[in-house]
Amino acid sequence: MPDFGTKGNLILGAFALVVGLWLAFVVVRALLPADLLRRLLTSEEIAEKPPAAKLHPRKPPQPTPDMPPLQPATLEHPDPGPAPPSPSDALPEAAWANLAAINRVRPGAPETQADRLKRMTEVFLGIVGGLSIEGRDDTAYGHARTKVLASVGSGQFERAQALPEAASAKDAMLGRRNPARLSGVLSEASSTRAMIGDLKSTQLQPADSLRFYREAVALVPTDNPGLLLHTLDRWSQAAIEAGDPATAMAPLQRALELREAALRPGHRETMASRDRLIGLYIELGDLAAAEELAHRSQSVEQDGMETHWGQELTKRFSQIAKAYAKAGKVKEIMGPLITCIERMQQSNSDPNELGAHHRFMGQTAKKLDQLSVAEDQFDRAVEVYRKLYGPKDIKLVPHIDALAFCYFDQRKYADALGSMREAEAIERETYGAFHTQIASRLFSIGRCQHALSDIADAEKSYKQGVEMCETISGGNHADVATGLSLLGALYMGTGRPAEAVPVVERAVGIIEFAYGLDHPHMVPCLSLLGDVYRQVGRVQDADKIEHRARDIATVHSVKMAPAA
Repeated sequence: MPDFGTKGNLILGAFALVVGLWLAFVVVRALLPADLLRRLLTSEEIAEKPPAAKLHPRKPPQPTPDMPPLQPATLEHPDPGPAPPSPSDALPEAAWANLAAINRVRPGAPETQADRLKRMTEVFLGIVGGLSIEGRDDTAYGHARTKVLASVGSGQFERAQALPEAASAKDAMLGRRNPARLSGVLSEASSTRAMIGDLKSTQLQPADSLRFYREAVALVPTDNPGLLLHTLDRWSQAAIEAGDPATAMAPLQRALELREAALRPGHRETMASRDRLIGLYIELGDLAAAEELAHRSQSVEQDGMETHWGQELTKRFSQIAKAYAKAGKVKEIMGPLITCIERMQQSNSDPNELGAHHRFMGQTAKKLDQLSVAEDQFDRAVEVYRKLYGPKDIKLVPHIDALAFCYFDQRKYADALGSMREAEAIERETYGAFHTQIASRLFSIGRCQHALSDIADAEKSYKQGVEMCETISGGNHADVATGLSLLGALYMGTGRPAEAVPVVERAVGIIEFAYGLDHPHMVPCLSLLGDVYRQVGRVQDADKIEHRARDIATVHSVKMAPAA
């Protein structure tokens, strides 16, 4: 008879083992995520995923004023992607930490770390936005896009670069081998290289960034001018941000050529492209090229063109004129400055700006000895500011003075005196009748009266100014010496050298006290005293004083005034 006890034990043991395995499976399934369990059971590769993200606020990318967004009306562009992220979006903690670390340890453009990090973040968000767009699925990059996005999101920038770099190389080879797919595949390969350039920008590696943009431009197929323009703009902007404006020249010039060929010469985007190139020429000091390009923009300017670009062109002419002035090229200033003023008058520009440019032109014309032009421009500046400030505002005085001195240089002494009287009235109303500014004004009025041979009034003006300075500032103040020197010159010019001797001697003593024995301010006063001594017959004293004046002038490279 069979032993049912032993068999029963075996059956019970097998049943218990099955139940135990089933319970173990239930526990494991409860503890592990279903996706991971499925991949373990099917031997699938576990894709890299970014770690759980701690959120950081960020701002949407803002277009820079020198690089408006590329949106031509007649050229086909790559898909711009989704709308810019809103401020409520977030940046993954790993990526944020990586960007912040790069910003701390690597040198970047000449800007604050906060501004640089903001710019890096905006570029990063643009990369993420581009990777999030569904693209071709028949290219190496299309297959790698999900992994690249995961690497970027987790801050693994080196891996994020290596994957698309290899993919774009494969796609470029694939496109060249298959002419039917050449355009689409090369376009994607070009976009991929440009994306790597963006990625290098976030790592503050400008040389590598520019290299990838250059390679991206070389890959763009000839039938995709929109992508070419877009990539050229990114290349030039990256060069400017990297502090390498010379490298930005080639892509900017090529982009302008493409736009001028495909769009109207006065199209808003052509104007914007030309404006960027003008700005680059100014920055690099090629002012003749900048001026020529600005006149080209003016020649094709359209009535229907946006007011913004008309204003920008006016600013460019002003910048060119100021750059010429900074470079000491006085003759070259007038052309762009005249154009700038004409444009400002036609567009009813800010009166303050218009007045400043009139005065700038007056100063330039005076340096060129074009005194009638200078007078006209100073007069226009006065009229602009008189309307802007009112006839009695103290801010009007410097502009009246500029006109008065221009009159004086042309020997229009009566006109100069009239302008000086106008300025005096404003100053007396502002400062009162007893002020150092009034004393200085009396000296200027006295010079005009002296030039008009109104000797009695000139002497009176000088003496009033000297007395006012003595009372306000003390007898040893330099302003007192100024008035005494003018008074001594008046005595000399009217045949009264004996009266001039004590006056000029006192002026010399005050200058010595105020500035020192060998100060360059001593030279004109000593020269005057030497003339005075010679006029009264004190020849030896005159020789000594003049020798002293020449020594000081030699040490300080000061020109000696001609003998009276």
